Amino acid sequence: RRKREKRERERGRERMKMVGVNSVILVVALGVFGNVLVTGAEEERALFELTLQGLDVVNYWLLQDGELPAFGAEIFRSLYKGYSFYFANSYNQEFFNAHKSKYVPEYGGYCAWAIADSSTLACIMREEWYIYQDRLFLFCNAEGKANWLQDPDTYIAQSDAFWVDKYGTLRDGPYNTGAFCNATV
Repeated sequence: RRKREKRERERGRERMKMVGVNSVILVVALGVFGNVLVTGAEEERALFELTLQGLDVVNYWLLQDGELPAFGAEIFRSLYKGYSFYFANSYNQEFFNAHKSKYVPEYGGYCAWAIADSSTLACIMREEWYIYQDRLFLFCNAEGKANWLQDPDTYIAQSDAFWVDKYGTLRDGPYNTGAFCNATV
């Protein structure tokens, strides 16, 4: 599984290199012709509900454990359930738009350990993350991540049950708009 994940990350890095020039062209074009088209109440809410302070959630799939994800830019913005997600380039934005439920972080981007341990919505550190069973989990600190990794299947079952009971589905509920526990941003 780890070899497959590594190959996927390497392929993603190669694709990102290929789209570099296209991204620059798109940035210029969007700067000239306008931004993402959204209207009404969704636009108003999205302006104030930037998820994870603009971290590119697709970027996590291209990283090695412990690496920092990139921040996105407003020009590469997508909406999901009334929240704004920013991306570092058009490639990541397109992947997100095609597979939104895959790329949004579990539990709204709140700390997976805090949800499992105490049903608490806690801030995260952007360098503390883990992809497990094709799901992105974020953590408030290295200790919480280490605790969670001791028995992820049990903690996922507990957290999933809590989240579904409280919010209806794993993709509903609040998304983390405060984000960080520390100043490593």
